[in-house]
Amino acid sequence: MKILSIIYDGGSRIPGARFAPTKYYQEAMLYDRKDSDIITINLGNQDLFSIDLESLSRTIAESKVQIALGGDHSVTYLLAKATVREGAYLIVLDAHLDYFKDFESVVKNWNFLSFLTDIFEKIIIIGERNFEFPSSFDNKIIILSMEEYWLNKSRVLKKLDSYIDESKDIYLSIDIDVLDPSVFDSVSYPIIGGFQMNDFLGIISKILCSDKVYFCDIVEYNPMVGSDNAHIFYQMIQFVKSKLRRI
Repeated sequence: MKILSIIYDGGSRIPGARFAPTKYYQEAMLYDRKDSDIITINLGNQDLFSIDLESLSRTIAESKVQIALGGDHSVTYLLAKATVREGAYLIVLDAHLDYFKDFESVVKNWNFLSFLTDIFEKIIIIGERNFEFPSSFDNKIIILSMEEYWLNKSRVLKKLDSYIDESKDIYLSIDIDVLDPSVFDSVSYPIIGGFQMNDFLGIISKILCSDKVYFCDIVEYNPMVGSDNAHIFYQMIQFVKSKLRRI
């Protein structure tokens, strides 16, 4: 399965996420993975509004790519626009709700959802726990917060099941900071109280095994901060690849 790597962290105040694809490549070489399976796009410091979405869409379609590595979370704006399907659901695992309706002059990793509410039927956020700043809301956005998960895990999973069942197509976006910092601390904006690895993998597996996921991105691994989590990141990608079956 080919992987699209997006080298970009211009949407974040903290640099470093652009190095995540390189860390994945280095780990892959240790296991004799062919670099031909990785398609790299280096966006430099470009304004995301200036990117040719039609060209990106053709690259994804012609290469039959289903998984992309960021980069900061603003790249989801590009990937979602380039792969859009009518009536699709966007499911996001994220510690933050990256939606700020009043800041739409430029796409950043903290507001990119503001540009996607018009192309998705529903947007489901799993693991949100931004205690420091109150969240904005949109009627298309459904939040399954981390606090809800602590209080009643089974109810949250049943809600997730119902959204998966009613959906036709799913775009899955995984922000690594949904994990607790004690599990994975190489992220730009860590927040305490996140998922433990087994719960995280269980939720991803539940979504991917629905065979409704047409595209998945994994973003916000920042090798410049925290511990060296490259091998854990690599294993996450391999796990997703093993579950992502739909072309």
